[in-house]
Amino acid sequence: MRCDAAENVYTEIRVKRSELLADLRSLAYAEADKESDESHAKHQLMDICEDGNVERVTRKLNLAASELKEKLYPYTKKPIEEGMTGKSDYVEPEEYVFEMKVPNTMSVTTLEHVTLLIHEYMTAKVMEDSMMRLYPGYAVKWQAAGEKVIQAIGAAINRRLRPMKRKLSVF
Repeated sequence: MRCDAAENVYTEIRVKRSELLADLRSLAYAEADKESDESHAKHQLMDICEDGNVERVTRKLNLAASELKEKLYPYTKKPIEEGMTGKSDYVEPEEYVFEMKVPNTMSVTTLEHVTLLIHEYMTAKVMEDSMMRLYPGYAVKWQAAGEKVIQAIGAAINRRLRPMKRKLSVF
């Protein structure tokens, strides 16, 4: 859909890091609790968001946020300014912010739905990474969950932003 500048609005999606970490603690505990052994991997998974492990989790959250901004590129794009550089510095943002310019036909419900999907994707990516290291057999489940969420994000954004055209019928 092509929109003139007057038809676009600026909006933000904000996902709190603390809420992501809380969900990850719950998910990791539930996954580890399924295991009957008392291995080191089980304890590592249960302690996914504790000191020593949370840095890796944060880097994966940062990467997932970056992937999502790329996925939402038509709405999140920003021009590069002269002198800008990319950095891989470790940062722990309080919130992941997705600044978007969307057509004014986008509904609040779509924005809320996409926000929840973004949260779900970010947790799935961290769980996938953790499972690849600790329980490789379960990583596929989390990878599939992430891919399913990405498809749902694309469907939600595209479904709501295009005007519906009805075919003319002689009947």
